[in-house]
Amino acid sequence: MQTSIHGITSTETGYAVKDFLHPERELIPVQIHPETYEAGVSMVAGRYCPESFRLYLMAVKDVDTNKDTWDNLIFTGHAYGCYNHKKQTFQSARSLGMHAESEIEVAYVEALEETAHSLRQMLNLKK
Repeated sequence: MQTSIHGITSTETGYAVKDFLHPERELIPVQIHPETYEAGVSMVAGRYCPESFRLYLMAVKDVDTNKDTWDNLIFTGHAYGCYNHKKQTFQSARSLGMHAESEIEVAYVEALEETAHSLRQMLNLKK
């Protein structure tokens, strides 16, 4: 059985499910019209993308995301990374040597990032 990592992406005509591990595969158009970000997450998690996305997508609801955000969430459990009490600041997962490296991990992070971006785009949210 071949592994796939699905997420939501925007297209010229709307939104579609994309296999981020095999981006050459055909996109599958979807009609999603959530009224809130939370409703959007509920509509896509477990249906168009892995159920495991739900926790991560909800964690960034009010967070300005960047490439480090997803590694931080996945590898440390917090959007801002690990808190260093001595320095009284957060350290990113990447600075601690923890980040997506394998093809599957990178596809998972890209799918999360694009899905969150697409949900925000549907609702005209900035983050």
